[in-house]
Amino acid sequence: MRFPISVNDVWEARTYGITDEALSANQPLHEMFAKYQNKVRDLVNQSGTFEFPLQSWNVQSRKWVKQRFDDEGIDVFGPESLKGSDYSVEFDKIVKKLENAGINVPDGKITREVLMDPRTADALRPATPRFRDAPKATVEVGTILTPSGKEGYEIYQAAKTIGDVLTQDEYRGVLTSILYDSARGKPTPWEALVRVATGRAQPVTRIYSPTRDDPFSISGTFEGAAGPNIRVPLADMTPDQISYFNAVAGLGLKQKAMAAAEIKRVDPNLEFPQDAIPTSSVRFDYFSKVPETMLTDFTNALGKGFEISVMKYPDGLVFDINPRFTDAGPEGPTAQEIDQAVAELQKKYNVQNVKVFPTAYRSEYGKNYVEDDGTGATYRAIIDDTLKGWNNGYAEAIQQVAGSRATRQDIEAFLEGRIDKLPLQVSEAGGAPRAPRIA
Repeated sequence: MRFPISVNDVWEARTYGITDEALSANQPLHEMFAKYQNKVRDLVNQSGTFEFPLQSWNVQSRKWVKQRFDDEGIDVFGPESLKGSDYSVEFDKIVKKLENAGINVPDGKITREVLMDPRTADALRPATPRFRDAPKATVEVGTILTPSGKEGYEIYQAAKTIGDVLTQDEYRGVLTSILYDSARGKPTPWEALVRVATGRAQPVTRIYSPTRDDPFSISGTFEGAAGPNIRVPLADMTPDQISYFNAVAGLGLKQKAMAAAEIKRVDPNLEFPQDAIPTSSVRFDYFSKVPETMLTDFTNALGKGFEISVMKYPDGLVFDINPRFTDAGPEGPTAQEIDQAVAELQKKYNVQNVKVFPTAYRSEYGKNYVEDDGTGATYRAIIDDTLKGWNNGYAEAIQQVAGSRATRQDIEAFLEGRIDKLPLQVSEAGGAPRAPRIA
């Protein structure tokens, strides 16, 4: 039997001198901590000193206490150490952070209202806004654009019609397994694609995928159908880079559309973000397995053209409403449309503690949102234009270095792989020009 892995939180990072922000930005550190602490645990257990085998956190806890003592200037062997050091010590620090962020903490008590305040996560984890506000690619893997994909989908639909739950679970299980596996490993295929799109070796973390047991816990709707998907944050990427990401993923997965929209909660007392579409997010208590019909019942009640992105959190379920696009332009749902959709959920699923938040939706067509006709032509055009732009940029950079010693024609041939080496014309005093071939 394998021991559970170690605790790899911010306190553990601090014992190594690593800041909270650095830990959030470098997820591979969690794996490093786990491997190291498990080795320490095994070494301690091999000594035979303890009657029962220790777990990793038993060993780690000594470091955490020492770290707190050092932070508070307490001698680990002095009388002050006898007062102990537990999680209650941290509450005062947490409350101070919340109050500094403008959050009212009545009598120093962290109430449900405090936890539900959208500013709480930002106050406690400074790296949160960067990931939360980043455009997120919502990627599905099921396709009907291949014979096998179409056949599988038709079998799934037939199973829904006759009530064959086992076949439905098997079909969804295949999809969620692919999504889950794609978010594992270093680098993940998503991180590798982001690196190609941006030209930077930046980590892509906080990728969320559903499980086989609860496939619609992370999901969405498209053209009236619901399906599980994976969320890939595309932080610090330009619209052109996002467009390339969408095109490569959409072409490879044979999807009719790819989206990476920004949906941000907004303060109604502040100015609404420019170039954004006003819409809403609906949050409510729901901790059971998310049924597929919950999504479609909500969008049907909301009105034709609206789609939703669904995410289950520890404190409940959130439906982000995507605006619908009409001939007159994009529009968010009205208060009446939201009320009737919420009433449908309350009636059929007995949801509780419903909260509606104003949100700003931003998605540039052809960049954050790319739609294909099913042939891959749109995706290929984006990829070709991107590669052409990259080649032009590289050609200009090489021309600046080479100057008149290289022709633009030779540079382009070199970048396109039509010649293996770039010839540079070099004049020598007293001799004719020669053309050494330089890789």
